[in-house]
Amino acid sequence: EEVLRAPDLDIGNSSVRLEGLTYRIRLDLPDSRGRRVRGELRLQASPGRLVPPLQMSGSRGWITGYVVPVMSGDLTGSLEVGGTTVPMNGTGYHDHNWGFWEGVTWQWGQVQHGDLSVLYGRVIPPARAADPERLPGFVGVLGPDGPIAYATNVRISETDDEAGRPVSIAIRAQG
Repeated sequence: EEVLRAPDLDIGNSSVRLEGLTYRIRLDLPDSRGRRVRGELRLQASPGRLVPPLQMSGSRGWITGYVVPVMSGDLTGSLEVGGTTVPMNGTGYHDHNWGFWEGVTWQWGQVQHGDLSVLYGRVIPPARAADPERLPGFVGVLGPDGPIAYATNVRISETDDEAGRPVSIAIRAQG
């Protein structure tokens, strides 16, 4: 029965419900100061504006996956924190990962010009699960109506400054 309710979820007094293309999020939990954070948010998904599920496998049964069901959607609602109401109206995003994520890092980013977005990234599994010389990535091109093109034969090279911040990122993709 729980599988039939997915992705609906209850944790304590908080919940998430998917009704059509709308995520309804109800929050009731303590903040780091012990105050209650309460409120309701709605995130509206758009058909086609998503990154479909990606699944990766490695050695010794390692498996992980990632999906972006809401690349960019209308966000409405408010949160109350310590007697102050904070409106949460604008643009929202939702992604989800599954599988084994202990020891995993990732590299990703997005650039936009006009109505085109280029999304790139890669998941870096723990050393015991993958050959460090073979860490493929993903590049997707998104237009106003959703995905236009993608490639999974990707190399991402990053040059960082002394503080570890990227100075340049080079992406080479085929596909």
